[in-house]
Formats: sequence, C-alpha cells, structure tokens
Amino acid sequence: MTSPVTIVWFKRDLRLHDHRPLAEALKQSYSILGIWMVEPEVLMHKDYSLRHFAFQYQSAVEVKDKLAKHGIDMWLCFGSAFEIFRELLQKIRIHAVYSHQETGVRITYERDLKIKRLFKDQNIQWLEFPQFGVIRGLSHRRGWDKQWKEFMNSPFFNPDLSAYGFPPLSIDNPFKIPETFVKKWVSESKGFQKPGERAALETLNSFLNSRYRTYSRHISKPEESRSSCSRLSPHLAWGTVSLRRVYRQTLEVYKDP
Repeated sequence: MTSPVTIVWFKRDLRLHDHRPLAEALKQSYSILGIWMVEPEVLMHKDYSLRHFAFQYQSAVEVKDKLAKHGIDMWLCFGSAFEIFRELLQKIRIHAVYSHQETGVRITYERDLKIKRLFKDQNIQWLEFPQFGVIRGLSHRRGWDKQWKEFMNSPFFNPDLSAYGFPPLSIDNPFKIPETFVKKWVSESKGFQKPGERAALETLNSFLNSRYRTYSRHISKPEESRSSCSRLSPHLAWGTVSLRRVYRQTLEVYKDP
C-alpha cells in the first residue's frame, strides 16, 4: 500500500487555469494523482457522441502532459467510476478526493450520489467545488443573481504547480483506455474544432480581440457565423476554459471597446 494520495478527479474541467480542486489539493502535504474517466454507461448514453469523447480525450491528454512536466501523474481511465474507485481503494491509501461539481445529465448525477456513499462508507473526504455558479439544493431563486455575480467576480484559483515536490506513484494505471477507442477519437478530431485549453484560450482571445465586432450582423448567417460567433461552446461544455474567465475577459472588452 502506498503513502496517502490525494485524488484530483477531472470531469468537465479539462484545464489548469482557474481549477480550484487542483489548487486546493496542492496545498495538502500529499502526493497527487489526477484521474479522468471514460465510463461505458456514459459512452453509450444518448446525449453523447463520438465527437464529444474525441474532444474530451485530446483535452485530457493536454492536461496530462502539462501535469507530467511537474511530476504529477494523471491516469486516463476506462471503466465504471464506482468500480474504478472501489479497486483504487484496494491499491492506494486515498487521503481525499477533490473535484468540481459536475453539471451534466441525470446518469452522472446518480453516479455521483453512488460514489458519495462509497466514500462515506470508507471515511474518504470528497471535496466538490462549483465552477459555473450553479448552486445545488436551493429551495427558491431569491438572490441567485447576486450569488452568481459574486462567484464570477471571486478570485481565480490558479494551481501553483512549481511548489509540487513529491515523487511519482510506484504503480501503473490498471484502467487504461482500449486502443480502439483512442484511434477513433484521434481520427474523429481531424477537421473539427481544436480541443484543449490552449485552443480554448486562443479562441477566446481571437473572439474578444476582433471577431466579436461582426457578431450581431453575422450570427444568423450560417457561413459568416462560423467565424463571427464565439465558438466557445465545446470549450465551456468540457471546461477547457472556465466560465469565470470568459465572463471577466468579456467585461474588460466592454470597459475598453
């Protein structure tokens, strides 16, 4: 059994900038293991397609490569999240799990409830942080706009990766993604919008620097809107850029048009 490990569970937040779970995990005195999962039940869900996973996979690879430069392992896994965590508990002493609250579909919400019960049974602390300003469990909508603005204007959580100084884990990823899926996702991504945090920031900057100026004239024109719209939807959906960053940079443009 290894020394205690902190898990950072990447979900719809495939970036490093403004990533509170990773920033908070780095404050703890434990090794960190990043995990991103492809779950068969989600893969087959009607709301997901091959293109979705192609975008996610390549974005996750970019995060994995960035973390590796600082000595942090990140596993790209295939399997049921519940089964993966249950097996991990047999191999690793998990100190705590950090993640964003996932805003997705019912199947992922029910999965989170199941895993929460598993962690509770094993005395594992799971710290979830909001990333879109969505507040779960509200019984009314009074003051929601104020809370949303407070969240969007709160400080960025930028991980200090330079301070990490733990050795890599001594075990390999036992949940590797089948190569057949990887080949499909890599080939599927050709010709489509570029995935990853770097592409997200390039897209955001190009829109706010110039492309937004023709947005209102071209948004209803199929051909022209390809360049005049923001093209940020997939990046926001899979978290390669934070909504807070998009909001704040957009305000800066309005201040100095």
